[in-house]
Amino acid sequence: MPAKIIAKVYRGDVLESCHHGHALVIDGNGTEILSIGNPKTVTFTRSAAKPFQAIPLITSGAADAFAFSDEEIALACASHSGEARHVRIAQLMIERIGLTEAHLRCGAHLPFYEKEAERMQRAGEYPTQFHNNCSGKHAGMLATARQIGADLATYDSKENPVQQLILKTISDFSQIPFSKIKTAIDGCAAPNFAIPLTAMATAVISLILPPNHFDRKTREACARIVNAMKSFPELVGGSERLDTLLMQATEGRIISKVGAESSFKGAMRSRLESFLRGIDVKLAANPAVEAEWSITNERLNGRNGIKEEVEQELKRLYPKDEQASQRVGKKDELLTQAILAETDLVSRLFGSPWLSSKFQIRDLTVLPDAWFGQYQERDGVAIDRDTETAADGKLYDFQVVPAGTPFQFHAIVENAENWELGLLMIGLHQFETEQIPLGGGRSRGLGVVKLENLEMKWFDARSTTDPKKTALQKTDPEKLMSYLSKLVNDDSSAYEDASKYRKQWVEQFINHLQTLIESSHQEENRRSATQNT
Repeated sequence: MPAKIIAKVYRGDVLESCHHGHALVIDGNGTEILSIGNPKTVTFTRSAAKPFQAIPLITSGAADAFAFSDEEIALACASHSGEARHVRIAQLMIERIGLTEAHLRCGAHLPFYEKEAERMQRAGEYPTQFHNNCSGKHAGMLATARQIGADLATYDSKENPVQQLILKTISDFSQIPFSKIKTAIDGCAAPNFAIPLTAMATAVISLILPPNHFDRKTREACARIVNAMKSFPELVGGSERLDTLLMQATEGRIISKVGAESSFKGAMRSRLESFLRGIDVKLAANPAVEAEWSITNERLNGRNGIKEEVEQELKRLYPKDEQASQRVGKKDELLTQAILAETDLVSRLFGSPWLSSKFQIRDLTVLPDAWFGQYQERDGVAIDRDTETAADGKLYDFQVVPAGTPFQFHAIVENAENWELGLLMIGLHQFETEQIPLGGGRSRGLGVVKLENLEMKWFDARSTTDPKKTALQKTDPEKLMSYLSKLVNDDSSAYEDASKYRKQWVEQFINHLQTLIESSHQEENRRSATQNT
């Protein structure tokens, strides 16, 4: 299957380029949840491999031999920002091994953290190899080399025993035979690994949920790495970095080692999930861990699961064989009701593996009449690892629109209950008050957005137009036909101004939330009383 378009880049109102890609989401059992393009595509793991490259650091005994703490383990898994704390921990790792910066072969570059990079440039300071975002990984490799007696001068060579241990680790976790994994040199001079997307997903699941056939040392190494990343997310990335913010916001429920940019919808969902979990962890599921979904695959499809319960209810309602057609007709309705009853608040609006999203966002595009092609060009440079200076021909540029450039935002929400619209209003308010940054490059000061001039149009096809009614009414055919007629004729009266309902929707959400919390407390009290008796 060919790659699918996952991003479009416009210059003004003209489509300049399309970016194709592949994506795969699996659960803890290896069951595919989402697939885009060809999940069997072979590509390089790049920095996402770092937690696996740190496994031999622990299984070889090096981490314990050199008294590495979880902070140092986290830095070994990091693409850090080169902030003062990152640099100091990398220095301590090398000192504990009994080596110096000269043993590192990752090269030097300015810190990713722009404030620190600017400070160094103003002060006339030159970056060291400790500022390299991969210095923790390389320090871990040197520790492993020293522990197993491998050649320190060639620790980054594919043939070195350290890299052979790492290659075996990638093979064990990804379930790809050792001999079939292709390698090439990454930007920091260490080998990197090309494996199918399916194998990458399998490796991540094996890191979080180590299979029983892994030996005790490997399972303990997995637990230590996951715990270190969750405990010290600020070391895995840094200030304003996506990995760090994601792990901090989810309070250890997610481990992240990614390089993707965030989306408007994804950022809003994450903020609302954090907000609701701050009130009660039961109010919002954790989409990254199936065991923490409001409805797991086992709960839906397993023994005594929702589907079995629905089948039993259908047999109770229609016990006779001649009522089989009635059972079929009623099945979807009962199944939908059962799924909705157990789905968390955020997933009701944004979707889950079992429910489609009610909230759809079109691409945010630059307003052509308000932008005349101006952009800022930023510089980047690759570092030659031998000379520790800028590599010939390795300068690169990237372009960003100036601050204040307006974008057009267009979203549609359908079939949402009034309290769900209230939740959406809270999410939109976060953008109206500049509380959620978007995209990559936030460590460089990018990504601050503000939602302004929000216009909301509303059409209710139900038999009542009173948004205070919480019960979902049946569709009024005459209202629906009138709406469609006006819509076809570009009649603006097809909609009414929804801004007057914002306060009411938010109040309904708060009331709904209070009802759920009270019900949860009553259930807990009932269970407590039952246990006491």
